[in-house]
Amino acid sequence: MSDQLCLYCFKTFNSKDMLVRCQVGDSGECAFEDDNAHHKYWLEQKDLAQPKLSPIGDKGLLKKISGRLDRQYPCAQCEEPSDLLCCPHCHNALPHPEDRSGEIILSILGGPDCGKTTYLGMLCENFNTVMAPRYSLHPHNEEVRDRYEEVYVQPLRNLEVLPSTRPPAYDSDIRHPLIFELRETGEDAQSQRLIVLHDAAGEELSNRRALRRFNRYVLHSQGTVLFVDAEQAPKIRPRIAKPKPLVRRASDIIQTVTRQIINEKNLSGHRVDGHLAVVLGKLDVLSDASLIGEPPVLQREYDFEVLKTSRHGPTFSRSEAAAVSNEVESLLHLIGAQDIVGTIGGLYDSFGFFGVSALGHAPDPTTLKLRRSPEPVRLLDPLLWLLAKLDVVEITD
Repeated sequence: MSDQLCLYCFKTFNSKDMLVRCQVGDSGECAFEDDNAHHKYWLEQKDLAQPKLSPIGDKGLLKKISGRLDRQYPCAQCEEPSDLLCCPHCHNALPHPEDRSGEIILSILGGPDCGKTTYLGMLCENFNTVMAPRYSLHPHNEEVRDRYEEVYVQPLRNLEVLPSTRPPAYDSDIRHPLIFELRETGEDAQSQRLIVLHDAAGEELSNRRALRRFNRYVLHSQGTVLFVDAEQAPKIRPRIAKPKPLVRRASDIIQTVTRQIINEKNLSGHRVDGHLAVVLGKLDVLSDASLIGEPPVLQREYDFEVLKTSRHGPTFSRSEAAAVSNEVESLLHLIGAQDIVGTIGGLYDSFGFFGVSALGHAPDPTTLKLRRSPEPVRLLDPLLWLLAKLDVVEITD
């Protein structure tokens, strides 16, 4: 069997060495046991017993079988079948190896409160609206679906502002990857790929020790989305009546992350071969005179490309992406955030610039509630660009 990469601890192992977690154990019908490896990964304060783990008795069973429900492996103690295959190192449950062909790992980076979490909360619904009927995006299993709904989606439905991502040492939720199934339906066949998204706490991205311990996914990402917070831009922040605390700039964050990648991968050229989507987030701030005063940076009468309805979907438009990228690069210079342009030019060969508003409007600064239901602007542009670069979605001129 082929080598696999754990999506939690990011250690590699042979597929045949995966362990089976007993599902009958959840009901107390099979013995629980101390699981020190699981405890260590989740930084639990005390050992918590877990349903029994067993090796796969018949290694020949670990193969593609018609129908997901047929992928069952017996518990060594009670012999009841289970489809929970776990990493032999950290003991976290992983997708079946046959589902991971063509898997794509993406990192979502940016400073504290830059809009990453809100972006993720709007991602699935917006994707399935824009890319239908050819493509669709869905949580991989019940655990991912329930956590995605509770942490990311439901607060937005209740018009609540999502809190900033807490560092993984304090919040175990951030240590779960968001695993989605990207499905493509054609006339004759249906294909499926896993898209694995990791949301990094902004505070951790400036700490190389924490980056190495908790955020090792950056070393394995084929693509990265880097958020530049419009509210933090040097020429915008002084125009806001009550600006948020000053945080590390996106250019500093990407330098720290890239140095880590270069050092650990021993890249002699000091350049990263992945794809980087630089996103000017909270685009709505630049067009809201009530927040930044007159005149707003983005005045609708000037026909800005980033304010137009996106033409992407269900294919990716190369020409539109190029027009938006050129415009956002100019905007970054205009608002004093041009340092990111020079920084990434020296580190990445493949990059593009994007402008996004996940909500379509700024929350009420007094109540910290959304004024209305979200109306995202160009939310999918950076993700579709990455998927196009990775030959996942069709490209048109």
